[in-house]
Amino acid sequence: MNKSLEEEIVNHILKNFGFNNKLIHNYLIDNNHLLMSDMDLFEDNEYKSPLWGLSATISDIKFNIFHGMICDVDGNISIIIVNIDNLPTYGIYDGEEKLIYCKTLESDWMKCSTYLQGTFLAGMEQVKELGIVYDTANIHDFDMQSFKNLLRIIDAREN
Repeated sequence: MNKSLEEEIVNHILKNFGFNNKLIHNYLIDNNHLLMSDMDLFEDNEYKSPLWGLSATISDIKFNIFHGMICDVDGNISIIIVNIDNLPTYGIYDGEEKLIYCKTLESDWMKCSTYLQGTFLAGMEQVKELGIVYDTANIHDFDMQSFKNLLRIIDAREN
């Protein structure tokens, strides 16, 4: 996989969501869209994260974006989960590296191939062109275990 291409794809998707140089757009970090102020990420409660969620319906298809942010010594690390009914769930990691994952089964994740990264980018471009107005997501649509599993995979990769 081409690391620089993956980084550019992640940057482009994040820019479409309003992220720019770790300055977070008010869509994803807005108290109106805050679902949890201190989500426990691990059993030892060492890391807590606020969780924001956006939701929209496109042609009777539900589209959710969940964003968790962890503050560590290196700054803010963002994990964004994009879930579209009847389509693969994607996870974006914006930390030391910029990575894209795809959910394979119940809560298993795999690193995306260049093809899957491009497919995700194309889908996000279509969403941007539609000019969707987002509502606050329902916390019951958030898969906490899947979010934690993605975070564990990324954490293991860095250590």
